[in-house]
Amino acid sequence: AEAERRALVEQDLSAARRSNEEQAHKIGVLKHYCSMNAKERSALRTIMEVKIKGLVDVIAYVAGEAAPGATVLQDRLAALQKIVNASVYAMRSEDSSKGAHEAAHGSNSSNV
Repeated sequence: AEAERRALVEQDLSAARRSNEEQAHKIGVLKHYCSMNAKERSALRTIMEVKIKGLVDVIAYVAGEAAPGATVLQDRLAALQKIVNASVYAMRSEDSSKGAHEAAHGSNSSNV
């Protein structure tokens, strides 16, 4: 009876270890995906800030100089500038608040 009980406990322990290993693997995969997502987000933010915002600003300026009476075009470009600026601001704010959170609570990304 004691041997049977010991065998059952060992089986349970073995199953728990396998489950823990599977969970650890899944956590590793999720951390990898989060890391890739953060890198892609950073790249998108850079593209928005540098390329798209700069291009929209230049187009709006040139349109204002070339066609000062084209108020519909200027209004649409101004709206586009607001959208781009708001998107860049939102991405910066989210990134800085995430950085502050990681600084306060420690980052687990080094465990990947």
